[in-house]
Amino acid sequence: MKRNSRTSDNSTQIKQADARTDQANTRTDEANKRTERAESSEQGMRSSELRYRRLFESAKDGILILDAETGMILDANPFLIELLGISHTTFLGRKVWELGIFRDIAANEAKFAELQAKGYVRYDDMPLETADGRRIGVEFVSNVYRENGHNVIQCDIRDITAYKLAAAVLSQSEEKYRQYFESSHDAIMTLAFPSNRFTSGNPAAVKLFGAKNELEFISCTPSQLSPDRQPDGRASAEKAKEMIEKAAHEGSSFFEWTHRRIGGQEFFADVLLTAMERNGKVEVQATVRDLTERKRGEADKADLAAIVQSSDDAIIGKDLQGIVTSWNAAAERIFGYQANEMVGQPITRLFSRDRQHEEDEILDKIRNGESVQHYETVRLCKSGASIDVSLTVSPIKDPTGRITGTSKVVRNITERKRAEVVTQKLSSIVEASPDFIGFSSLEGLVAYINPAGRKLVGLDEREQVNSGRVLDYVHETDRERFQNKILPALFRDGYWDGETLFKNLKTGAVICVSQRIFFITEPGTDQRKSIATIVRDITERNQAEEALRKSESLLKETGRIAHIGGWEFQIDTLGLRWTEEVYQTHEVDMTYVPTVSNALDFYDLSSRPIIERAVQRAIELGEPFDLELGLITAKGNLRWVHSIGRVDQKRGTISGTFQDITERIQGEKALRDSGEQFRATFEVASIGMAQTDGQTGQFLRVNRKMLAVWKEREPS
Repeated sequence: MKRNSRTSDNSTQIKQADARTDQANTRTDEANKRTERAESSEQGMRSSELRYRRLFESAKDGILILDAETGMILDANPFLIELLGISHTTFLGRKVWELGIFRDIAANEAKFAELQAKGYVRYDDMPLETADGRRIGVEFVSNVYRENGHNVIQCDIRDITAYKLAAAVLSQSEEKYRQYFESSHDAIMTLAFPSNRFTSGNPAAVKLFGAKNELEFISCTPSQLSPDRQPDGRASAEKAKEMIEKAAHEGSSFFEWTHRRIGGQEFFADVLLTAMERNGKVEVQATVRDLTERKRGEADKADLAAIVQSSDDAIIGKDLQGIVTSWNAAAERIFGYQANEMVGQPITRLFSRDRQHEEDEILDKIRNGESVQHYETVRLCKSGASIDVSLTVSPIKDPTGRITGTSKVVRNITERKRAEVVTQKLSSIVEASPDFIGFSSLEGLVAYINPAGRKLVGLDEREQVNSGRVLDYVHETDRERFQNKILPALFRDGYWDGETLFKNLKTGAVICVSQRIFFITEPGTDQRKSIATIVRDITERNQAEEALRKSESLLKETGRIAHIGGWEFQIDTLGLRWTEEVYQTHEVDMTYVPTVSNALDFYDLSSRPIIERAVQRAIELGEPFDLELGLITAKGNLRWVHSIGRVDQKRGTISGTFQDITERIQGEKALRDSGEQFRATFEVASIGMAQTDGQTGQFLRVNRKMLAVWKEREPS
């Protein structure tokens, strides 16, 4: 029994030892696991700390970390630094109540002690002063937590300035809110959250969205009052839900939105969503402001800026001291100065010394609220060149009507001035022209006729011109041709030249005229503006031409009978012209082209030096000549010609007559030959012969035989 008892005790001890061993192993495993968990926890803490630092640095709210025991500032994130305008080093090592910007949050140590005791403080709307003196509304929330065995306070500071703008109204009584709600020019509506269904809409909302009444308005959903997609490409329904949820969770949300009226018209709007609690439920108030006019104003402003920059006129802004504040591209082109060379400089930089006073005179008028219209003067370019300009100067006023500066429009009129000078010269030429010069509309109504033209058609006063038609001055016998042929040709070809018949309105006399008709066009284009005509009276010319034709016919016949032709030599070009009789005298046909050289070749050897010398002296000294010369015709016949030449210095020509005198020369020779024979016979005759004057009976000649007979009969 004892042995069994000892055996039993040993067995129990062994079991107990095994149990203790198992417990030890278990504790060892647990210790190992705790070690592993500790290491894992430390690694997790490092990761958590890194994530916290990232959130701290990138947060869009201000975060301030304080030592909970001393109130010493341990850290401030970048957003708070930027919001308050205080450097990071200014924050660190200071007690919170030592910074004036927090005087409304922790004015003294007693206040801070209260914060320590409660461990949590929240200010929904706390005024905060920035470093530059601005007052902003913030939401201030502080919490106490432990870090590395020490208590720290984290202060979250959120700028609620935009939120306050909307919440200020809600802070009033319900009656005041309703009055505001009903009378507001902005569209205000409320939505139940999270169903996002409209629960109310003020009259401005009903009107803005084109609903018949509030009931029709609240029957719509936000997505129904928006196009399918917003300008950024996102679906309106999805984005609207996101913005409402943001406002519900963050308190407010402000953004631009494209809405659509019930009738389908889209418009831009500013939307402020504000979360509020009513009867234990969250509601979101939406304040919508139509931006159509603002957007139109921005577009107009952009258009105006584009117009200013693209204008051909210089547009210059100045203050009331004459200092340039703006300078457009046209000003750069006209004056040669870039904007950075003129902005901040006195405008008198463009004035010559003798025109400096003009700026004071202009500014005096502007200060008196007057404008300067189309003031023509001269300004200087960067190159030093002077240009003619036309100025229009107007006052610039601020919203209160106070004059703050001037707007000057400068137009370069140098070319216009030059054109005016040319126009004046042309006008003088037209007025003094001996020809008829007139202008009419494209419909044929006369606008102007110059003095010579009025005289030609029998008009005394200029006023008579404006009541007439072009056809009034065309003779009745020529009007049908003028209407049916001349005018169609003018409009087809753009001009017409020819002869027409005018009439004198006083006497009814027919006037033969040479007329050119053409269009006056818009400069730089082919657009026809009016019709111009130049008319020359050719009545006397026609009469002279008719007389000349008759004279030429008579002269030609006379020349043919008398064998007289004409010639003309152009000194500068050495051109030579013959009439038909000269061709016939040289025995060449009319296709022959005479030149100085081949014309001289026709003269015989004795005559050529004579004619060459005569022509040379005529050219050099202007001496005329009158010569009888021998020439050999193209057919080899000897002919004698009488050539007379005269110099016309104005025309630069030598011209004259050319007469075939061969028959006369031959007759004179025959007469000389017969006279010689008669004299020989007269002297040697065997009978006495005498020649007497038929009228007086006086003896003209007696031969030797007659003298001998008279001597024999003389008394001794």
